[in-house]
Amino acid sequence: MVRHVLHCIDNYAQFKRIIVNTIDTDVLVLLISYVGRVEEMDPDMEIYAYLTSGKKYYNIVEISKSLEKEVCLALPFFCLTGCDTVSSLTGKGKCKGWDTWFNSKNKDEFTNVFKELGNQPKEITSYQMDKVEEFIRLLYAVSETSLAADRLKKFQKSTDDDLRKLPPSKEALLQHTKRSCYQAGYIWQECLADLQLPDPKSWGWLFDEIQGLIPCWLSALSSIDIEKFVTTCSCKTAKCESCKCATADMPCIRMCGCNRVCEQRKKEKRKKMNMYK
Repeated sequence: MVRHVLHCIDNYAQFKRIIVNTIDTDVLVLLISYVGRVEEMDPDMEIYAYLTSGKKYYNIVEISKSLEKEVCLALPFFCLTGCDTVSSLTGKGKCKGWDTWFNSKNKDEFTNVFKELGNQPKEITSYQMDKVEEFIRLLYAVSETSLAADRLKKFQKSTDDDLRKLPPSKEALLQHTKRSCYQAGYIWQECLADLQLPDPKSWGWLFDEIQGLIPCWLSALSSIDIEKFVTTCSCKTAKCESCKCATADMPCIRMCGCNRVCEQRKKEKRKKMNMYK
């Protein structure tokens, strides 16, 4: 669809007004991105996108002109928040991602990294991955020393057992970022020209003989297997040892009903400290 629009822009004598009818916000994002890159466009050219899900028209030319060119170049990598081939981040949609990006003091750094990862990258550097991780941590509003610590702290404070609401692990985020690079940097770049696509197995995908290409979620085991701690008990004594929090030598999480064992540990710790006074 976007490629057809760009063709119409090049042939303004035939096409003066273009309206794209879509149900997908990704089409809207891509139109803004690629129209915003056009160096020379007739000032009378009109391009609109009609988003059927919201029953609203968007003036693509005006929106793209209101954004910096660098932002337009970075927009395809916004598929990091989810698209047809990249899993979404539960509860963290495009609006939340947009606010996180534009309200950050590191907005320019994020923009540069997104632009690089959305333009046929050959690899993902450690600096780029650090910036993606920083963006995700801001998106989830966590402030520990690492993504693993953020993930664990969120889990310990959780009031339900829906693990999808947690920030992704570092390894899962790497695979997620690879798929985002493949989608933004190669598949969507075909809006401009036919490309020789690289092997998707190098970009966060696995090949299954029955299912075909399937996402690679992890290439290594997480250092903390949070799922082990989901099952809890509701023992009301101070001697409970069957709780998975206790057996893992961790403070009880909110979902656990036997928090007295944690209080018992605190008393023992205070008692030991008083012995040294």
